[in-house]
Amino acid sequence: MMSRQKSMKNHCVVLQSKITLKIGLGVFMLISNAYADTAASSGFSLGSLGSLWPIALMFVLVYFLMIRPQRKKQKEQQDMISALVIGDEILTSGGIIGKVLRVEEGFVVLEISAGNSMVVQKNAIVSMLPKGSIDAMLNGDPVNRAESEEMGRATDNVKEADTQKDSATPGQNA
Repeated sequence: MMSRQKSMKNHCVVLQSKITLKIGLGVFMLISNAYADTAASSGFSLGSLGSLWPIALMFVLVYFLMIRPQRKKQKEQQDMISALVIGDEILTSGGIIGKVLRVEEGFVVLEISAGNSMVVQKNAIVSMLPKGSIDAMLNGDPVNRAESEEMGRATDNVKEADTQKDSATPGQNA
């Protein structure tokens, strides 16, 4: 009996698991061997660190591609809002353009036209416009002449291309 116990300690213990599978009319018996682990495995090994590299790399990429630029943009927005003074011309997220009349703790009073003002939240301010841009827009003067000339040329090119295409296909009735 003692020799049998010693041989069991020295060898792996073979466990048999029986799984029955019923298919149609017959019953099939599947038997597989399950070997017991003789050495206790430690929970940590250097090999397990290798599987963490892709996850760590993904977190680093997400930080540098998404989180860091967003924080930078938020900081620039907060700096712009904190630097607001009376007379600044701003654009809100709703597309309203106005001149700052009064700056309060969480709100800004805007003059949207002569004698008309409105109150907007500071975090609704999208950007500050260059000085004189409201007057230029009201007078019909383009704010940036180079951009407006370029847009005019692009529109002329599109019109020329359309007229050339129409003249190239005579005989078509509209």
